[in-house]
Amino acid sequence: MDVNELLNAFSKTCSKKLNLQCIMQFGSSTYSKEFNDIDLVFFSEDKVFSAKDYIKLFSIFAEFEEKYPKIAFDIAGGKGRRKTAYSISVIPLQQLDLDLKIDPFFLKNLSEDEHKKILFGIDPTNLKVKLSKAQIAERLSLERNHNLRACVSEETRNESVYTLFKTTLRLMLANKGVPEKGELLSLFAKEYMNISLPENAANILKKKMSVSDFEGVLNFSEECILFLVK
Repeated sequence: MDVNELLNAFSKTCSKKLNLQCIMQFGSSTYSKEFNDIDLVFFSEDKVFSAKDYIKLFSIFAEFEEKYPKIAFDIAGGKGRRKTAYSISVIPLQQLDLDLKIDPFFLKNLSEDEHKKILFGIDPTNLKVKLSKAQIAERLSLERNHNLRACVSEETRNESVYTLFKTTLRLMLANKGVPEKGELLSLFAKEYMNISLPENAANILKKKMSVSDFEGVLNFSEECILFLVK
């Protein structure tokens, strides 16, 4: 199975059946040779992503999962229904998100991402966004609470700890462009010399975690929030 051919076929089907202005690929799958997760943004032509298009999208998911057993789809980073070689996450955005700059951190990253790929349509992200410390602190607090919900279960804890750590780094560097994952630790250490990274930071970013890393990432994210609001 060629992943790029699959993505092209999926994008072609979605562009024909859904009311979209753009399909964008972003994240590590656009620049790394080794990846398991593929992130896509669907920009709707409509003010609000319609119920009709959501239902059609789920039907397309089922169609492609049946044809390609090694892939599984989810919406906006949700949990896939099964463990597969590749996970494809689709984030539906609507015109309202662009008009009101809803989730400015995400829109900022998309606008500045030099590696993003346009699989269909024209890129609608040409936004100039600078985040304040208060905005970063608010988003980091929400991300912390969201990821902690999945930490009660040992089955989902490692993935949540990894996501929280990576997101904390990206948020703290939000106004420093869109660095690749491998650059996050060095850039953070240079920018925030008074905030200590977790001892196992490099391995956490590789999803190689121990039990103690849960507390380490919690302490790290707490220290970052306190730095932002002091």
